[in-house]
Amino acid sequence: MPNQLNLDGVVPRGELTLAREELSEEIAARLKEENRAAIIGHCKDVAVFAALYIFLISIVIICFYLNLIATGVPPETLRWSQALLAAVLSGTVSFLVGRKIGK
Repeated sequence: MPNQLNLDGVVPRGELTLAREELSEEIAARLKEENRAAIIGHCKDVAVFAALYIFLISIVIICFYLNLIATGVPPETLRWSQALLAAVLSGTVSFLVGRKIGK
């Protein structure tokens, strides 16, 4: 159609949104549900952190035991336990240094 007008420059573009007002009971219920979801998410994060921390501490204890206390340990076992202990300790030091520099 050759007789169409282009009003893009004349009429500004906008957005039309339709929303209904929330009642005070609905707002309270929504906020309560969001709070509950946030608490559950926080508990999940703490549980994962605690499990990983316990695992890391147990690995360090096993490595220290194999290197310092145990007798008759094969040399291969000593090598991997020393490498694992070095990796955990160097990661811990770099984490602590990174936290000091980041502040």
